[in-house]
Amino acid sequence: MGAKERTPAPAVEAWDEAAKGPRPTSPPPPLAGESSPTVALERELLAALRRERRLRTALEKVERWFGEFPATYKTWPAGEPMCYSAAYGSNGERDFMRAIARNALKSE
Repeated sequence: MGAKERTPAPAVEAWDEAAKGPRPTSPPPPLAGESSPTVALERELLAALRRERRLRTALEKVERWFGEFPATYKTWPAGEPMCYSAAYGSNGERDFMRAIARNALKSE
């Protein structure tokens, strides 16, 4: 079975013509079905920006620490709401903040 000869796309032909003279300063446009390197770079940059925003939000929450804990829905005998540190102790606070940091790092 003979190999089917592929005809170059117009963009490739234009690139080949340009290669004969001065070298072009930019790559040829993508062929049909190919994505542009610029589009791929934009996707990578957007993903990096989203990741940076998630990490920054988590770090800001850890830095503020006080007042960043959820309600415990536990009460003191007098009926007043119990704060997170009273309900779970300092280790509970630490574990909560570690979970925030861990979740921010995991969600990529």
